[in-house]
Amino acid sequence: MPITPHTVCVIDDDPAVLKVTCSILDGNGYRCRCFNDASSYLQDYSPTDACVVTDLKMPGIEGADLVERLRQIDPTLPVIVLSGYADVPTAVKLMEGGVATIMEKPISSIELLAAVARAVDKGTERRLRRDQAHDMRQRMSGLSEEELAVMQGVVQGTANKVLASRLNMSARTLDRRRHSVFEKMGVATAAELAAVSERYALFGRR
Repeated sequence: MPITPHTVCVIDDDPAVLKVTCSILDGNGYRCRCFNDASSYLQDYSPTDACVVTDLKMPGIEGADLVERLRQIDPTLPVIVLSGYADVPTAVKLMEGGVATIMEKPISSIELLAAVARAVDKGTERRLRRDQAHDMRQRMSGLSEEELAVMQGVVQGTANKVLASRLNMSARTLDRRRHSVFEKMGVATAAELAAVSERYALFGRR
C-alpha cells in the first residue's frame, strides 16, 4: 500500500521564492500547497496539513500573526518561519508561540528539507500525544464518581487502608473498584495509572 506523502504548506508573497521552495519539496516526496499570503492559507487550512513554511514579513497577515492564529486553530501543527532578518523580540515571540524553527534567508535545499523533516516528525508526535490524551480522557469519563475518587487516591499514592477509610468502603469493595479503574483506563498497575495521569494531566498539572 503506497504511503500518503506529508502535506507541506508554503506561504510567501515572493512568487520566485514560492516556486523554488515548492519545487524542492515536491521533488523530495512531499505534497506541497502554495499560497502567496497568509489569509489565503487560513481560508484553505486543512487538519491534514503536516507542516507550514511561512515568510515572516508579508502584506496583510504577517508571519508572527499567522503563528498565533494557527496556535489557536491547531496547536499540534508545526510552523517554520523564514526571514531575511528577525529581531530578538520577534524571535522570542515566535518561539513562545510554538514555532518549530526560525531560519534566515537565503536557505539551502538541504537546510530546508532537514528543517521540514524535523518539523513533520514533531507534528506527528504532538498529534499522537493529543490523540492519546483524548483517549485517556474519554476512558476517564466512563468512570463512576466512586471509581474516580478511587483513581485519584491511587494516583496520589494513598495507602489502601487509608483510602478505604476516607471513602467509607470495605477493603474488598476498594479492591473491586481499583480493578475496575485499571480495566477501564487500560493499565495493569498503580504505577502505570499514576504515570498515565501525570503524562496527560488527567487531574491537572502538579
